[in-house]
Amino acid sequence: MVDLYGTIKYWEAGGQAEFKHLVVPLLGRFKGETGETYHLLCTVDRTNHGLEPRKWVGRYMQSLVDRGIRNGHLFRDANGSRMKAGYFEPQFFHRLSQVQQSNPELLSQDIEVEEEFGIFSSFRQGATSEAVNNGVQPDQIDANNRWRKMYQARGSRPTLAMREHYTDVRLTLNHRLMFSRAS
Repeated sequence: MVDLYGTIKYWEAGGQAEFKHLVVPLLGRFKGETGETYHLLCTVDRTNHGLEPRKWVGRYMQSLVDRGIRNGHLFRDANGSRMKAGYFEPQFFHRLSQVQQSNPELLSQDIEVEEEFGIFSSFRQGATSEAVNNGVQPDQIDANNRWRKMYQARGSRPTLAMREHYTDVRLTLNHRLMFSRAS
């Protein structure tokens, strides 16, 4: 659900900010949100474990732009249709099996990879566990996992233009980045 146009739009802002980050604009309907058709996630430029999401998303994004593609889904098939997360699951299981074989101290041989790990929830669960282990505060975790409290009457939020929504996100950016920094 990552929008390519939005990724391009906020690329420079994330790279020039005091805390470099990647804005991941998701388009669609989201659980617990009324009136919004997008959600902006922010992740750090480089995690404490050395992962560099901004670098790799930037390279992929640039490869699309170089082919004249500037709109639609970031993760797309040859026809430009959105690639569903399940498409990546066989590759994900294969990599986990490789880790299990080469580093059993990280992933026990007793674990059935395809039963224990699913691409739909494993990443969020793993990131949340890592954040907890690294002392990230519950409200910072909740802000990223979307279990936020509704501050306005009847739990609704006004529909905002994406630019206005990003301004709102920037006001709490450091708070939000604590989650991805811990990964």
